[in-house]
Amino acid sequence: MSENPNNKLIELTNRNSKIIELREKHWSYGMIMDEVGCTKGVVIAVLRKMREGLKTKRQKEDPFIYVLSQSKSVGMSGGRLSQICDVIGIEAVKWVWNNKPEGMNFAESIGVIVKDSYLYDIWARKMVD
Repeated sequence: MSENPNNKLIELTNRNSKIIELREKHWSYGMIMDEVGCTKGVVIAVLRKMREGLKTKRQKEDPFIYVLSQSKSVGMSGGRLSQICDVIGIEAVKWVWNNKPEGMNFAESIGVIVKDSYLYDIWARKMVD
């Protein structure tokens, strides 16, 4: 009776997942080889495929690139900080400037305010549901 090829695929998938999991925990190649029972070449090949084919936790989608691509798709620009200042007005600009944490620049402060508003909106929607 021949071995089911699906079993071999499941074994390889489990092995590859284990290699990726251990590497994300900052295990050395040698430690991974000992734990999984494979060669250094296998570890390197699995990690290379993972890097080429998947986004790791450290490779997040760039929000600025998203804005640029979405703006370009509708024939607009991403805008400028000066435009934000024009929209919110001088009193709001002064308020942001005077209330920003030390070491944080103006753009970061605006970003934090927008993110707080976004997170509050998400929270409020969950409370209604």
